[in-house]
Order: sequence, then C-alpha cells, then structure tokens
Amino acid sequence: MQFGESEYLVRRADNIEAEFPPGVTMPAELRQLCDYLDDTGYPISGLMKLRPEGNALKHWFGDGTDAWCQLAGFGADSTGSPLALWLYAGPDTSKAPVVSLGSEGDKTVVLANNIRDFLMLFGIGYDDLGAANLNQPPTNPDSAADLRDWLAAKFGIHCPETGIAVAEHGRSRHPDFAQWVEDAVESTITRDEPEAEALRQRVFAVAEDMIRDGRSQVYQVSSAWWSMDFKVVRYRNQLLLDYRDRGKWHPMPEQYEIDEVVARLLQFVRNKERDHYEVSVVCSGHVTVGPYRELVLVPPANDAN
Repeated sequence: MQFGESEYLVRRADNIEAEFPPGVTMPAELRQLCDYLDDTGYPISGLMKLRPEGNALKHWFGDGTDAWCQLAGFGADSTGSPLALWLYAGPDTSKAPVVSLGSEGDKTVVLANNIRDFLMLFGIGYDDLGAANLNQPPTNPDSAADLRDWLAAKFGIHCPETGIAVAEHGRSRHPDFAQWVEDAVESTITRDEPEAEALRQRVFAVAEDMIRDGRSQVYQVSSAWWSMDFKVVRYRNQLLLDYRDRGKWHPMPEQYEIDEVVARLLQFVRNKERDHYEVSVVCSGHVTVGPYRELVLVPPANDAN
C-alpha cells in the first residue's frame, strides 16, 4: 500500500465493526491494530487475518440469535476459524474475552482474558492461534517481529515466547466457551415436533429417491456419505425449486411433488420473509434450512434412517 492510499479507502476497522452485533463498538486497541495493518500489510502474525466475521458467525448460530449477538468477530486463522470478542457478560468489548471457534467444530476455546491480553498472544507469531500448541514457541516468530516492536512502543505490551500462560489465565476467568457454543448450537435445532418430523422424513425420502434415480452424478444411496442441496426462490406467489449436482443447479422435476412439503417446511423458519432459502439434506437424516441455520431438523435418537 502506498503512503496515504489508506486514507481514501474504508478502513479495515470500520469494515469489521460493520458486522458486529447492533450497538457493539470496537475496543480502541483493536481499532489501532487494524489501522497498523492497513499501513503495513500482511504478514502481521503467522497466517492470521483481521477481517469481518459477523456473517460467518451467522452460519454457526443463525442471524440475530442471542448467541450471535454475544460475539463480535474480527479475524480468522488460515483454516477459517473465526476470532471473536465474547460478550456474554455485557457489551463492553474492552473487558470481553477473546475466543476462537474451530472451523471443524473443535478447538473452540477462550484465548485471552481481554483484548490487551490477546495482543500479547497475537504478537508471539503463531500461524493459527486456535489450533496452535501454545506450550511451544511458534515455528516462525519472525512473522510478528515488527508487530512486537509496535506493541511495545504503542501499548507497553511485551510478548512472551509461548502463549500458554496467557490462554490459561483467560480460561480461568471465564465460563467454558466450548460448552456455551454447544448449548447455543443445540438451541437452533428442532426436535420432537410432530409436523416438523413428518416434513423432515418426507424431504429426506425425496433426497434418497433422487439419488437412487441417478439425479446425482456424485453419490449413491449406498455411499458412506451423501448430501443433496436444494435452492428455493420466492417468485410472486409461488416457490421455484432447483437441486444441485456437481456444482450446477437444475430445475426440480415435478415427479417428486415436493413443492407443498417445502412450503410447509418454511413455516418453521425464524425469518419467513426471505426471498430465497437453501435446503441441505445429508445421509444422517439431518435437514438444514438456510442461510444461517434458519432451521435444523434432526432425526429422533432411535431413527437410524
């Protein structure tokens, strides 16, 4: 980036804060870190990125849910695992712990007690903070050498060689974040509602029939794992349905008679005013309506499908 160029662009901090929950503002230290990155460019610390994550977190918890409103995402590692300020105790981001949400559902942990402690951890130079072995030094600490100099000059923060003490201090002062995430995700799931279960069974049966009929060039019903995705678009007073195969969308054949089923299914979603939805069916029997986990239907515990 050339000198002065960043003054004519939307600053990174503003882009990130725009995807925070309503009324939540960025802590001053994080805003200054973003401005530093705008002026210097990557790498800043290992493979870590500072970027908006609010929309990504909707895929975890749903749009506008209580859980989503308690997370202010501001970055990610190379695997896409988001970093966020966890606002479970209130909207003051200067006091909120920093957490990592593992992209594969694991490594969901508190990383630091607050944003200043996070800067101490961030300056060590780990490639992927959420998955790193914080008992050991990073493989490339020099990736954050300039950042460490800036942190010391700007905030008087001096980074240790390893991050374990910072992380353990943070975890000792806050609830179990992994359990909180598990409970929050569970709350998006619909179970044991008779009509919803009947619809889940019907949609699952249609997906099986389509795969059995050769509508998928990728999967067979006997495959160890399979999925079928549908796109639903509201057009005037009707629903237009497509299904996806090998990355391409195809009109839904009338023979499967799924239009009425999907219309009834959409009565269960939180946001009933969207123009489009996505429906995903997997071999486990789960049916998810999106975007952003609008509805998740799971089979009964004793249903082996």
